[in-house]
Amino acid sequence: MGRELADLLTPAEARALRRFVDEARSAYGGGLVEVRLYGRRLRGEGPGIDLFVVVERDEPAPHRALMAVVGEILDDDVVVTPVVWTRARYQALLAQGVVSAVEMAERGIPVS
Repeated sequence: MGRELADLLTPAEARALRRFVDEARSAYGGGLVEVRLYGRRLRGEGPGIDLFVVVERDEPAPHRALMAVVGEILDDDVVVTPVVWTRARYQALLAQGVVSAVEMAERGIPVS
């Protein structure tokens, strides 16, 4: 794709993204597979960060921790919208050719 994160995000969004990724790493540990930026920022459709998060297992406690930090980031006036899928679900959807999964794989920018 060739676009850099610095070209796509405001300074506040870049800080929010770093905070989100740090929290994802802390919450999921080795179970975090990847985080990708996708959606409105890549399309130039306005503020906010759409993130695709792939994890090994669907675990409630890390997910709650991640959603709590999303709320805290919102308090800082940055909207973060994560989509969290397990690796197995993501791979199955890719194999089925589901458009959203394919677009995240092809167009999403890795940030973790």
